[in-house]
Amino acid sequence: MRARRIARITMTAALACLSSACMTWATKDIRTVADWPRQNQKVLSVVTASGGLVQFDKSSPGRMQGKAIYGLAVLYAKDPIELEGPFPSVRKRADGGVFEVTDRTGKVYGVKEVLKTEEDRMIVLERSTGPVVVSVPIADARLVKVRKTNVPLTFLAIMGVLGGVYFGGLAISLAGR
Repeated sequence: MRARRIARITMTAALACLSSACMTWATKDIRTVADWPRQNQKVLSVVTASGGLVQFDKSSPGRMQGKAIYGLAVLYAKDPIELEGPFPSVRKRADGGVFEVTDRTGKVYGVKEVLKTEEDRMIVLERSTGPVVVSVPIADARLVKVRKTNVPLTFLAIMGVLGGVYFGGLAISLAGR
């Protein structure tokens, strides 16, 4: 009875390790309807046609539903925006990079990156303030990183674990006689 319990624990642990090892993240170039991710397929990141980046957490990736990718984005680089000056407040990090700008109307923008600066004009990528629920229409997506499972490798790994457990249990039972 003890050998069976050890075999079950070993098999469960091995299957848990191997099942996640057979999954990878692949980048798909979206050009036609045939390139779209499958319905309910897990999505790690999306690059939009305008160059925006949406990244999802690996533990809770976005999902393809209908004609859009939905999910809780951890990094949401919005499209570049143009700010009109004068700028009463421009706050910088220790490395000299701008992280916050106040425009002439008094609105404060969190800045991920400054793309272009002129005398009274600034083009910036606004940074996200934290996790935000997003919906990216698939028509706007150009590159999508999706979760793929290698079925033959998964099958071979499971067969290897089952064979090892079987022959290990057989050896234990023959040694106990």
